[in-house]
Amino acid sequence: MKYLIITLCFLAGFFKAVRDTLMFHFSSSIFKNWNEQFFNPAISWMNKYKNFPEDKSEAFFLSKTVLVSLTDAWHLSELLMLICLLTIVFIKTSEKVIYKVIAVIAFFTSFNIFYYLMG
Repeated sequence: MKYLIITLCFLAGFFKAVRDTLMFHFSSSIFKNWNEQFFNPAISWMNKYKNFPEDKSEAFFLSKTVLVSLTDAWHLSELLMLICLLTIVFIKTSEKVIYKVIAVIAFFTSFNIFYYLMG
């Protein structure tokens, strides 16, 4: 079990590095020659929209909310990092499953509330 936790922490760090590299060093990173529409955060954030800026509706069902992680590499890396970290919490917590589910819902609810209040 301890090796699984170490591996998940390692992977979480990897996915965090991908996110930060994309955001702050894309033009000098290994990702610069990959699919720019998916990997370059300067333009990939628009993938969630049907035809930004003319049409700001969802590119596909829930692409602006729950399924945003499928629209670009930055969001996908974030999701994978969170999955690793939350899996560790689930492994190490002896609480009933319902409390674990409530904890995840609380995390995403608080993010959405404060993200939209701050922006």
